Amino acid sequence: MISSSSRPVTRPENTGSGAAFWMPLPGSAAFLRRQEALDCATLTQVAACLRRTVREITPLLDALYFKAAPLAVLDCCATLEALAQEVEQDDVQTVAEHAQEDVRGLLPF
Repeated sequence: MISSSSRPVTRPENTGSGAAFWMPLPGSAAFLRRQEALDCATLTQVAACLRRTVREITPLLDALYFKAAPLAVLDCCATLEALAQEVEQDDVQTVAEHAQEDVRGLLPF
């Protein structure tokens, strides 16, 4: 089993900047932690995209004349903002918890 202090790595990758770096071995604790960070960053980007969409849609909805009509589109900004919050908070926490569980599964007891 792999201990939390070990850092198994694969061959260096060329990043295009002239410097090579070592990638953690898939399945190692270092790999899982790296994937957690990448996934959480991606989820944060998704939440930002949802909020950007809200900012772009809001003026369009404000320009609608028949806002009193039962239009589904009138709920989209609130729905997208709620989804952004859920992604940013709940999904990021869920990824972190799953990563911690997977890392704990690698550690010898």
